[in-house]
Amino acid sequence: MSEQTESAPGRGPQTKSLRKEEFPFMEASDKRLGSILSSINVGPKSATLLLLPYGSYISPGDLVKNFKSVVKGSGMEKTSFITAPHYCEYSLAPIGLVAKEHTIDYFGRDVVVGFELTDAGRRYGIPAASLTLHFENQYQTSLYPVLGQINTRYPEHQRGPYTRAKILSLLFEREGHLREADICQELGISLSVAHKTFLALVKAGVITYESVNKNTDKTQVTYRKNVYDQAKVKPYIVRSGSKIISSMPTLTKTVMDISDQLTKEGIPISQASVYSRLQEGQLTARKNKKSLRSSISGVLSHLDSQGFLSRTGFKGSVVESRLEITPLGTNVVQDFIIPLTGLVNDDESVRGRIDREIVPEVIGKLSMYARNSAELYYPYSVSFKNRQTEENLGRLTKILSEEATGDSRGITVTELAEKIGLNINTVSSYLTTLGKTRKIEKLREKGVDYYKIC
Repeated sequence: MSEQTESAPGRGPQTKSLRKEEFPFMEASDKRLGSILSSINVGPKSATLLLLPYGSYISPGDLVKNFKSVVKGSGMEKTSFITAPHYCEYSLAPIGLVAKEHTIDYFGRDVVVGFELTDAGRRYGIPAASLTLHFENQYQTSLYPVLGQINTRYPEHQRGPYTRAKILSLLFEREGHLREADICQELGISLSVAHKTFLALVKAGVITYESVNKNTDKTQVTYRKNVYDQAKVKPYIVRSGSKIISSMPTLTKTVMDISDQLTKEGIPISQASVYSRLQEGQLTARKNKKSLRSSISGVLSHLDSQGFLSRTGFKGSVVESRLEITPLGTNVVQDFIIPLTGLVNDDESVRGRIDREIVPEVIGKLSMYARNSAELYYPYSVSFKNRQTEENLGRLTKILSEEATGDSRGITVTELAEKIGLNINTVSSYLTTLGKTRKIEKLREKGVDYYKIC
């Protein structure tokens, strides 16, 4: 970290001198790529980079005004006033893209009075931020769910976005599918870390992930139906050694019938798809749903051995997994990760194309690009989640008010969840919040809790 001190007469009635604080930018190419990815994982953060001057500083107040101006019309317009300065201080400055200007005021306090681009910020940050906004505008998708969040307390040690980018690049380069173990070995990451990352990338729509082991949350083996006479199929029998524990002719017949229906509808046959059809039938009267799911898996495996079904996803009893990149994932690699890698590796042909074709376009229409990027990111932002919470609390209060008629004892959390369309845990959390404000009361009757407006 380097510091420079200079006097700054006339900058303000309480200003004595300025001190510039600048952290070094990473020299190793992989660490440099990781730093850049951490700096542009959020579209509005990229827009903040493009608002910063080089050679002079901008005050936090002016930065806030400019930020709100370029995201005007998006959900981020009403976000916290500290958003842009927060990006600079806790994400961009620690990795060497932004310098902070400090001063000691007449009360002896160290105050940050401005931010400016460093040499690294100008050379790498500006083209990288422009590339980010350009990609998001072109494909109308936020890169945030792809790259993920960073720990703003230690951004220089954060490998999340880098790891995700390397996984996508690896799947793209191999032009096929890879196993969990292949990726973990290649990138030197643990399976527990990789598993969480795979699920996040599936949710972002950039990979597909299948596995026949306990590491996936919802492991599924898929089957296809063969041309086979149902009458020849023997019922599924549960054994313990040579001892017969139970026979399941009814469940066997039901699973075969559902398999016929799923095949006609073009839906893959799996434990989940069969169970979803059983939920509306008499078999869901069973109290142990986990046991029912296990029995369905056993029946499907039994029907495979009988020749009625054939496995399509995985073969044999060995642990297998498969990850493949999707078309969106391919676009992310080709049009974002590859040029970004060339940029941080000082490939002048890549830099020249970005500086010539993308940077002028994005900066010239910054309000349009920033507003679009902010709107794409908004559903993932804290502001959106807070607004959702406020709206849901309002809806919940309204339902409770409507139920408070006469001597009504109230309404249960299960009934509330059904009416509002949220899961029980979320509704319970909201009720706790409302309870703290003393807007509702809880009555217990025969072991059941009822809620009503006070």
